[in-house]
Amino acid sequence: MDAQRWRDAAATFAQDGPNRTLVTAKGSSHEVPKDCPDLVLKKIEDMAATRH
Repeated sequence: MDAQRWRDAAATFAQDGPNRTLVTAKGSSHEVPKDCPDLVLKKIEDMAATRH
């Protein structure tokens, strides 16, 4: 139940503000940069590309 409430809150946060995107790193622990470095790098690159 707590995990679902967290997911719902994160989704609401992402939807309620401009320029927010919810990214879910399935299968990772709390250490997303360690577990999914390629995903983190890709999302940073995507964000930087939209700023120019």
